[in-house]
Amino acid sequence: EYNLDLVRALGFPVGTPQWVVPRFDRERAEVLQLLERQGVRPVDRFVVIHPWSSNPVKQWPPDRYRRLIQEVTERLKIPVVAIGGTEETARARTVLPQAKGVVDLTGQISLRQLAGLLKSAALLVSSDSGPVHLAAAFRTKTLVLFGTPNPATGPMRWGPWGEGHAVIWKPSMGEIAVDDVVQALERQLA
Repeated sequence: EYNLDLVRALGFPVGTPQWVVPRFDRERAEVLQLLERQGVRPVDRFVVIHPWSSNPVKQWPPDRYRRLIQEVTERLKIPVVAIGGTEETARARTVLPQAKGVVDLTGQISLRQLAGLLKSAALLVSSDSGPVHLAAAFRTKTLVLFGTPNPATGPMRWGPWGEGHAVIWKPSMGEIAVDDVVQALERQLA
């Protein structure tokens, strides 16, 4: 949309892009079976959290993700599924509390299975990352954390495309409080 604004400014007609996204039914079934083995039934509503970023500036502090996960599982009573690549597997121990309702799939599922998982999730919480855009493609709600004072690297350009998403945008990731995220998460799930 940001780039299409340039085309509009030149006076050319611009339609709404139509995306054709594969269904990933087999992969969705596989990942739902995996979740069921860990106590999350296919009928349960769950939140996916991607607490990683390859860019340290985009990384929300791990202790805040930990507190967020505790709020979601203990107070809201909603299971949390953590995702990430194999490079985050060791770091998962520093972020994920050992609590009922927390499922760690970090480094355990393929990209296609991730698509199936995100298709089934109630919400994805993440900083600006690839899983945000994959979730948006399936019209899964997202809550995205942006910590940048620069609009060129902010959500107007890099945020999730489509409706139903929420963004928390502050000048730095350190300024985003856990309570801000919990309140936005509750609104997204309502």
